[in-house]
Amino acid sequence: MMEKGQHRILIITIICAFFAGYFFLFPSVSYSRSNDEIFQRYFVDKGSEMKKGSDNIELMKKYILNQKDVNVRDDNGKTLLHYAAREGDLNMVKILLAKGADINAKDKDGRTPLHDAIAYNFMNEDFIIFLIENGADFNLKDNRGEIPLYGLAFGERDYKKIIEIFEVCLKKGWDIKKSVGANFLNEFLRRKHKEVSLFLLKQGIEFNDESLKIAIIKGYDDIFHILAEKGANLKQKNIIKFTCMADIENVNIIKILIEKGNIPNEEDVDACTFKGHKSAAIFLSDFIQRTQGKKIDIKKRCYLPPLPGTCKGLFEGAYFSNFDKTCHTFVHGGCGGHVVPFDSIEACKKICEGN
Repeated sequence: MMEKGQHRILIITIICAFFAGYFFLFPSVSYSRSNDEIFQRYFVDKGSEMKKGSDNIELMKKYILNQKDVNVRDDNGKTLLHYAAREGDLNMVKILLAKGADINAKDKDGRTPLHDAIAYNFMNEDFIIFLIENGADFNLKDNRGEIPLYGLAFGERDYKKIIEIFEVCLKKGWDIKKSVGANFLNEFLRRKHKEVSLFLLKQGIEFNDESLKIAIIKGYDDIFHILAEKGANLKQKNIIKFTCMADIENVNIIKILIEKGNIPNEEDVDACTFKGHKSAAIFLSDFIQRTQGKKIDIKKRCYLPPLPGTCKGLFEGAYFSNFDKTCHTFVHGGCGGHVVPFDSIEACKKICEGN
């Protein structure tokens, strides 16, 4: 009887022999279903014996060195290096590169191994740096027009590591102004990579109206001021109302927008009360009364009855009950004649239950 460990070794040996024989007999096949199956079993299927055997670097090395063409592709145009990069397997990558693997090979979506490495390795920035330092082109765009570095905006990453990757690219001649535009910056802003965004702005990256709006909505005062100093458009349509609709109250930004020539109106005050930004609502209402002679009741929304509307959505809002003089939550559909007095019960309490 064969022991369990011996049985496993025999299975791995048979599979390796099969793979080696396949490539020996059919070295010219580039886009076959069989190749896909090999790649999937070898690099993706965590439960396969072959995947378990991939921890054996000598076995892996022997397998790859026996291949006549390490740039063979699957149906999607991916090479062995794409799969190794996706797995974050540094030893595998080193062997493949030594064997002549194309580090900038593009699959059918125009994605390179560096694209895949960044997309799948959220906590392995050193591996990404290794690829870049060994010739991975960080400027190559996929079919969507995105360079590999765009993927760094996604996932939970250490901002220091992202900046370190950018600095490596800068040393290798990365021209941020030519390589990427405002959308690149905006993606990092949207995903709360504040420090990375500050770094990009210092490097002179382009920005647009959306950049300013995202900085406002996220409450990034310092980025707002940098954009303002760099000539951002502070007189965008409804910019004060947009500022009032942010989750974070910011009276200072509203003051700056008014200083730059924006004229507040009753809709702006209403937006601030809807979000519960009481200090901003009071400032705006006082300013309008002083400069325009209009008196605005910031508690107007406290008298609005809630209407759920005809749609079937499950959105939560709040209203003030004049019966028990307290705020309550209610569910509305999000459209079809709905009336939502306040964005949240906290907003309602700030406006209606306080003095």
